[in-house]
Amino acid sequence: MCCGTMKLLKRPLAILSTIRRVLSLAPAPPWLISVLVALGLAAGLADGVSTGLVVLLLYSIIGRAGDLISANGFLGRILPSINSTFGNSVVIAILIVAFLVANIGLTFIYTVLTANIRYRLSESVRNSLSRQFFDVSYDFILRHDHGQLLNVWNGESWLIGDMYLYVSRLLINLCASITFLLFLGAVSWRLLAISATGITLLFVMMHRLSGPARELGRKMKKEHEKLAERMLVTLHGMRALRAFAQESHYQQGFERASAEVRRTSLTFERLYALVSPAVQLGYLLLLAATVFAGQLLGISFAATLAFVALLYRFQPHVRELQSNLLSIAQLQASVASVVGMLERSDKTYVASGSTRFSGLRNEIRFDEVSFTYAGASSSSLDGVSFAIPAGSVTALVGVSGAGKTTIVNLLLGLYRPASGTILVDGVRLDELHREEWLSKIAAAGQDVELVEGTVADNLRLANPHADFPAMRIAAEAASILETIEDLPQGFESWIGQQGLKLSAGQRQRFGARPRVVARSEYSDSRRSHQRPE
Repeated sequence: MCCGTMKLLKRPLAILSTIRRVLSLAPAPPWLISVLVALGLAAGLADGVSTGLVVLLLYSIIGRAGDLISANGFLGRILPSINSTFGNSVVIAILIVAFLVANIGLTFIYTVLTANIRYRLSESVRNSLSRQFFDVSYDFILRHDHGQLLNVWNGESWLIGDMYLYVSRLLINLCASITFLLFLGAVSWRLLAISATGITLLFVMMHRLSGPARELGRKMKKEHEKLAERMLVTLHGMRALRAFAQESHYQQGFERASAEVRRTSLTFERLYALVSPAVQLGYLLLLAATVFAGQLLGISFAATLAFVALLYRFQPHVRELQSNLLSIAQLQASVASVVGMLERSDKTYVASGSTRFSGLRNEIRFDEVSFTYAGASSSSLDGVSFAIPAGSVTALVGVSGAGKTTIVNLLLGLYRPASGTILVDGVRLDELHREEWLSKIAAAGQDVELVEGTVADNLRLANPHADFPAMRIAAEAASILETIEDLPQGFESWIGQQGLKLSAGQRQRFGARPRVVARSEYSDSRRSHQRPE
């Protein structure tokens, strides 16, 4: 029995935990949630009052207001004073319109406020993910499929905004439900007790759907990641795929992944579509049972009719509340993925020291440096010691896998040694100001790293503020100035993904990226350059 109770409590507690996570990400002050709750409560109150006044107006028009006033319950005791004050049907009609307008106005304010927070939240999460990817260690990026990272960054960051919308709507539904329950209790607490049992059964029925919704949410997340991975493979490997005539094979793989996303999404939509008809059918049975119970209990027809009218108006809020709970359950996996990606306690980050660096004077020294890649069975470097003197050429020679690239990656700060020390003029490398150190390095590897953009975009990776004369000097130093000037738009020519519009040799020279100096550093050289057309 205890295990069963814990199992029943587990899902609501998981939903509450998800809601707490979403609210913690919201770029809004905590008191704003209280404002939303107040708006929801006021809107629900206006809706309930207008519905009650409609019932009173109908009875006043047919001359049966006395029947309603003589009804049992708290409402029957306060209606005489309401009827004596607002007994005129015109006055009641004006009040109904006033409360309806108030409800519309409050709902509009709530909708605008929620939408603003929702899109700000999505923006904030996207920006935080971008910052996280730039700050986290390079090894973390390599350990994850790029399709997964892209899906979290571009897809699930939007779902966080949707989750916030569902959460805020849930608050509105709860506020409206409380208001309607108070009105229903004011009409007849005995009928409320009976209908509350039926509403509880409806919630239990909807609760049974939340488990499959969560499983579908996890499956949809995985299938979207696979689809994103297929997209990346296709775009990044287009040259190789075409060179080996693999278009048909990869197209078939993409279509299979795309079809699986469609099937999973449709399965959830079918599950979601069950909510509305199931609630409507359940509510219809509940209304019939309420009327029958009113007759058995001897409750006046006027009170029963007023109760049924309020109960019917209560239905949309119950239906939306249950739909929101189902949507929250479905998005739990995506929220957990985004929150996990933003978590900082379980990740390592790129460190930057405070020691200024203006240039190498003596030497770079590796002192008993060891390093092992994550998941590797053996070390790439094991207690390596050597020196790179300033002003000289140092060659690292060895078979494939000997650790040559690893040494370069350590110097670029992409990784940190597992043990040992890298010294630059006697100062530990991790104590140097990172940007100043990297600004003095130009690396040209066999795997050229270029960004999709123009020639200027790639040259400015070394210095985002470099002007055109500075870029000409850098291009000339890399022996690519003539190549650039032969391009249709010069420095503004688009080089494609990973520079595929360039030859292999041209890409390597671009990848060298000599440091693009600022204009102030060479203005005294008396060299005059014009911006290329």
